[in-house]
Amino acid sequence: MVNAVLAPTLAAEFGLSAGGLGLLSSMYFLSFAVCQLPVGVAMDRFGPRRVNAALLLVAAAGGAWFAHADSAAGAMAARALIGVGVSACLMASLTAFVLWYPADRLSTMNAIAFSAGALGAMTTTVPLELLLRAWHWRQAFMLIVGATLAVSLVLWLWVPERSQWPSVGRLPARTAQRSTGSDSPSSCTISRPGSVPARARRRVRNGPPS
Repeated sequence: MVNAVLAPTLAAEFGLSAGGLGLLSSMYFLSFAVCQLPVGVAMDRFGPRRVNAALLLVAAAGGAWFAHADSAAGAMAARALIGVGVSACLMASLTAFVLWYPADRLSTMNAIAFSAGALGAMTTTVPLELLLRAWHWRQAFMLIVGATLAVSLVLWLWVPERSQWPSVGRLPARTAQRSTGSDSPSSCTISRPGSVPARARRRVRNGPPS
């Protein structure tokens, strides 16, 4: 959406044709897509909070580079770096929801994340257009860089860590009660695949009852 507002200015400043302007915009999406598999591996290893906070610093560096680019090639490379920096934003939020919320709330949280992203993309154009009437586009982009750094700092310093993944073999108590027909929470233990109840293990060790 930012490029849509800046398109005439960027085309004039960098001497871009319609194809060149499309390539400038597509560099962001190309680098974003290429990074998805490495980002997923990194989030499994280090967690969504650390990966997203670190990559937002990369996005801020790309934004600063773009704001100071003096050629079309430099601007395209900077846009690609921005794509790398924001490549974890969506998947980090979805992964964090899995870590922090029960399964019956994941659909709601995912919908909130997608709605917030779409709303931000639609509403950012008007404030940016108004800002460009008073500021140069490079100054406006540095403001976006500052906001990106602020979000990264919030993730580093304020968002708590949740390093332990939820247990795969456990279900919510109500679901387990319905499946077992029991109202007692103590009877809702779900055995993991391949596990043997303790009573059966004792029978194997002690032999059959005489």
